[in-house]
Amino acid sequence: WTADLNYNRSTNDRNGSFLTNRLNTAAQSTYQTNNSDGKTTFITIQTDYTDPIGKNGKLELGLKTTLRNYSSVYNVFDQDTTSGDFIFNNLLSNDYKYKEQIYAGYVNYAGTIGTFGYQGGLRVEQYVYSGEIPSEGQKFKPTRATPGFFPSLYLSKKLSGEQELQLNYSRRVTRPTFFQLIPFRDYTDPLNQREGNPNLKPEYTNSVEFSYAKNWKTANFLGTVYYRNTNN
Repeated sequence: WTADLNYNRSTNDRNGSFLTNRLNTAAQSTYQTNNSDGKTTFITIQTDYTDPIGKNGKLELGLKTTLRNYSSVYNVFDQDTTSGDFIFNNLLSNDYKYKEQIYAGYVNYAGTIGTFGYQGGLRVEQYVYSGEIPSEGQKFKPTRATPGFFPSLYLSKKLSGEQELQLNYSRRVTRPTFFQLIPFRDYTDPLNQREGNPNLKPEYTNSVEFSYAKNWKTANFLGTVYYRNTNN
């Protein structure tokens, strides 16, 4: 039985200056500066238990909680062509905060019966995400996904002549990253802009694989046929 607690806190500051000269000489060049300040707190709490059962069996189960708080302030300033002073650009500046919580538990059992091997497991996960733009008083409703169930099953059969057949099934989830969810345009580099979509949904993948393996003294062969279906 093991238990782990990880706590990480980080900050990042970045400054940028961009001087843009137009090919059309009649247009004036523009000078823009920006600065950003971000803070992240990341906490992981995890416990796992493993118990050998009999000669060939093994039971595994555990719980895991992931908590992440993030805040960012991004300011843009344009230089006035007449006075040379830098003026705050409210349209391009932004700030954002978000909280992400993941609560998960799993159970897994593996064993063998003669030349037949098997492993089955189930992971259950609850995901919560919420964000806000403090300067605008705008809050996004928490994304509280329906608890997800992610089963997996692995079967194998050893044959004569160093051969083996394998049949596997699993269901997985891939969640959008912070930059894919952030709800405003990033002008850190005026010529390479990006913008996220807070309404993105996680994608769920079901996969089935059938494999054949053959071993020789100096070489081996593995052939696999698979089917994968991804939603969202």
